[in-house]
Amino acid sequence: MGYVMRTSLSGEKAKALAELLSSQRLKRGYSIRQLAANAGVPAATVLRLERGELRAPQADTLRAVAAALGLSISDVFTTADWLPKSELPSFRPYMRAKYGALPDEGVAELQAYLDQLAAKYGVTGPIDGEDEA
Repeated sequence: MGYVMRTSLSGEKAKALAELLSSQRLKRGYSIRQLAANAGVPAATVLRLERGELRAPQADTLRAVAAALGLSISDVFTTADWLPKSELPSFRPYMRAKYGALPDEGVAELQAYLDQLAAKYGVTGPIDGEDEA
C-alpha cells in the first residue's frame, strides 16, 4: 500500500496517536470496551493505545480501530509517522480531491490563510508550484 511501518513509535508519536484515538472515542461516546468490541480487538489493546503505552501496534489493529472510529487510516498512519511526508498529497490536489466543489477562489483563500499561519509560527510550506501536481 505504500505505507512505511516503523518497528516502534517514538514517545511523541505514541502520545499523539493516543490523543487522536481517545478524543475520537470520547466524541462518539464509546467506552473502551465498546470500541474494542466494534474493532474486534482486546480492550487491553485499546487501553494501551490510548495511554501511549503500545509502542509497536500492528497495522491491522490500527486499521480496525480507525474503522470503528470512522477515522481515515491515512490520518491514523500519518499520526503514527507510518506514512512518510513524501507520500502525503500537497495542498491543492488534496483540496481538489476532498472538496471538489470548492471554487478556486476558496482554495486560494485557504492557501493565503495557511501562508499567514506558517509565517506566524515560522514554518515553511511547499514552494510555489510544488503543490500543483
